[in-house]
Amino acid sequence: AGAAAGGLRWFHVGGDEANPQGHCSKENIVGLEGYLIKEVVNKQLGMTAVAWEELRLKLPDEEGFRAAGGTRETIVVPWRLGTARRIVRRGHRAIAANMENHYLDFGYASHPASSFWYDVA
Repeated sequence: AGAAAGGLRWFHVGGDEANPQGHCSKENIVGLEGYLIKEVVNKQLGMTAVAWEELRLKLPDEEGFRAAGGTRETIVVPWRLGTARRIVRRGHRAIAANMENHYLDFGYASHPASSFWYDVA
């Protein structure tokens, strides 16, 4: 479909700063995230969604799955609380981006290049 025909395969939807506030409930957020991934990214654009861990690690687990478009095709990026192992156990592919290992905006003394390589298992 759409953008996929142009060679693009992935679309990062974010999902890390979507918190209930006022009239915007958790249920609204889960529904919107799920719709965006399933109907827009997957169907209309023909792409695979990528999202931060917060989208998929919602509790209960069923809400995280719905937020991920009700599909295990969504690629999840654990960066703060989740791990690649935790994401893979939920049936998704993961891009490991652990804040303590991969973020380049920390000083070298506290985050040397040698910390980039670690066992994600």
